[in-house]
Amino acid sequence: MTGLFRAIAILSAVFAFSGAAKAHVPDGETFVNAFRQACVPQRLSYAGTRDHVRSLGWKELEPTDDADLQKLLQKSDKAILEEAEKGWTYERSAFGGFIGGDPHFVVVTRVHAPEIITLIGCYLYDFGATAPVDPQLVTDFLGTPPGETIEEKGMTGYTWGPSPKLPRTLDTNLFFITKGSPMRDASGFAGVLLKFETSEPDGAE
Repeated sequence: MTGLFRAIAILSAVFAFSGAAKAHVPDGETFVNAFRQACVPQRLSYAGTRDHVRSLGWKELEPTDDADLQKLLQKSDKAILEEAEKGWTYERSAFGGFIGGDPHFVVVTRVHAPEIITLIGCYLYDFGATAPVDPQLVTDFLGTPPGETIEEKGMTGYTWGPSPKLPRTLDTNLFFITKGSPMRDASGFAGVLLKFETSEPDGAE
């Protein structure tokens, strides 16, 4: 299990798009609502989440759509596959769209570790964000306060444990990293990220 969750952590750190995003203060309520709309309804299914995200108007991206995106997708894929044990499988899709006129990205993943767990991940990125999103908005959404807060070298992070409102969903994470933070190099992105992983039901595909 340690290797699997380390791989998921690596994915959330490197799955960033370094395109020329316009600097802006994010609308936290709109951002969190966009995450809820994209990631919650079909969170038990990788294919279901992909189809749902498309239905909302997000455009599926190919790695070759952008040189930086291509490099980062290759990096994230490599990180997951290096952590994977024999028999594990990994799938991922990236989508682009606009919220309030600013580019945002949804990433959907599936890591299948036979006899252990299958995790469906959903991530919403805003790489132009110059300020954090109010964590109270996520607390209101989940109905539970964060269990952990991290403030380190220009990075602020919050972790919420499983919410009774979202059966099978594990931790939810909210991060903000400034462009001048040394954590930007370590994590691979600056801006805001909201994400969670959900345990896929047995027998689902």
